[in-house]
Amino acid sequence: MKSVPVLFLLALCVAGTAHATAYRWVDEDGRTVYSQTPPPDRESQRISTSGHRAPSNEEAWKEVERIEEQLDTSREQRRQAAEEAQKQRDEAALRRRNCENARLNLERYEGDPGRLIRDPDGSYVRLTPDQRQARIEETRQQIEEYCR
Repeated sequence: MKSVPVLFLLALCVAGTAHATAYRWVDEDGRTVYSQTPPPDRESQRISTSGHRAPSNEEAWKEVERIEEQLDTSREQRRQAAEEAQKQRDEAALRRRNCENARLNLERYEGDPGRLIRDPDGSYVRLTPDQRQARIEETRQQIEEYCR
């Protein structure tokens, strides 16, 4: 894939100045066209290419290397931007899940005071009023953090 633009660039650089005149016009689709001969059916602008010199092989290779570096840099920037966007999507999804869980927990804690609550270790306990109130406050803080 990389060799096609390189070969094209080299062909342009090596071609030099075979013709000293070119023509530019806009076709019926609105595209700008460049040619060595003017179009027979429309107005065109004559462009002089005299004074243009073909670059040396060394200059052409340096230009190719510069363009390849730009392409590599651009690819790396796009890759990093895609990774960052994915990271942000993952973080947003995690926040949504945490928000939903916190809201469900708040419903449980504010519901039936005699309800058994499952602890992180998997056991079920009945919370004291103070424990219940502490968990309600903690859960409201989680809602404030995750649901904004």
